Amino acid sequence: MATIGHAVLPLICGFQYNLGKLALGVMLFFAFLPDVDVLLGFAMTGSPFAMHRAFTHSLLFALIPLAIYALIRRQELLWGFAGAITHPLIDVLDTHGAPLLWPFSGQMFSLGFWGSTNSSDLAYLARVFSPDTFVSDKLLVGLLIAYLAYYFAARWRRNERVRIH
Repeated sequence: MATIGHAVLPLICGFQYNLGKLALGVMLFFAFLPDVDVLLGFAMTGSPFAMHRAFTHSLLFALIPLAIYALIRRQELLWGFAGAITHPLIDVLDTHGAPLLWPFSGQMFSLGFWGSTNSSDLAYLARVFSPDTFVSDKLLVGLLIAYLAYYFAARWRRNERVRIH
């Protein structure tokens, strides 16, 4: 289960493609939107994780920004689609997976690279810092740090070359 890790790929895209604030904001919004199922589960059943990783983690749900784009033709919504698609694809990396082909199939797709953080783990703050909890967040934040190091080193080198000539 990634939490803040869902911001990593949109942030990398934001830096890499020099996105404006609105495009980056739309991308981040849609990257986190699939987790609205936690609020829906809590509202409908009293349990926040009763509906987690259901239809909102499908490829069909990720098409919402494209549907809105078709209506209002705002370029930022294309970045919203990119953000929306990253969420289920990141979740596929753990052992729980995501129902990518919903409503055509309820099968959970999982590559099983690391264990899912169990919802019961969230009740124990001390477990948040254990090595087997939020592995995806730790790896994704590590990826972001590595990318930022590369990004700023490349910018620094470009600026150095310009000053030398």
